[in-house]
Amino acid sequence: MKIVRTDRELETPIVDAELARMGDLVLLPEGASQEELLAEVADADLLLMCYTPVTRQVIAAAKHLKAIVKYGVGIDAIDIPAAIERRIPVVNIPEYAEDTVAEGAFAMMIALAKKLVPLDRQMQAEGWAWPTERWLAGDIAGKTVGIVGLGRIGRSFARMAGQGFRARVIAYNPGTPAEEMAA
Repeated sequence: MKIVRTDRELETPIVDAELARMGDLVLLPEGASQEELLAEVADADLLLMCYTPVTRQVIAAAKHLKAIVKYGVGIDAIDIPAAIERRIPVVNIPEYAEDTVAEGAFAMMIALAKKLVPLDRQMQAEGWAWPTERWLAGDIAGKTVGIVGLGRIGRSFARMAGQGFRARVIAYNPGTPAEEMAA
């Protein structure tokens, strides 16, 4: 079995070793050309990708392809109708990094509320920032947090804000009726 993996922005030796045990693993470098991709998928059984566009041309060139795996959430870079025509399953990892991304956004909100970036700069420059009124920071507890988009990441962020920090959470999700949002 030939496995082609694209978009190697992170080194994942354990994943690569496991894939190599399954078959002939080809790791395309970040930014590989369309021609390189077409050449490698021609006899590939499995294509793992993250950002690389999997166009109708790529799917047509992959004569033995049995599945396309998106290691991530969105599948907008894959020509789904072309995959359906060839009866090639497309799978993704919908839970991928939902808490990680929500935590990152929450960390930025905490940094903003607590003035961490300017405080850090002050300490780097002068060695100490005496606790004056300038450095009084806001709390998140008891505040209202607004969220636009309540997909998996938005819901995770809402839980952190509401349950973890006792903030009042209001949200808007495009396409969701207001009565459903109220529930």
